[in-house]
Amino acid sequence: MIVYQPDPKERIVWRGGESTQLHYEINRGTGWKPMATTTINDFPTGVKELQQQFEEYYSYISPEVQGDLSSYDW
Repeated sequence: MIVYQPDPKERIVWRGGESTQLHYEINRGTGWKPMATTTINDFPTGVKELQQQFEEYYSYISPEVQGDLSSYDW
């Protein structure tokens, strides 16, 4: 598992292996909760490219999800 965590309460996770999915998760004090998932069509071959995918996905999904947290069942 590789984690990109730009904020203590948010992270992007790649579970490893043959997975081509990135998972956006939030922790509000009760453990990590999955909020969104995306599939990478052209999976990166290096760490630098994977880091870029993490950053792009986080920039895209974090504001979208943060604006809709009121409807999430914590």
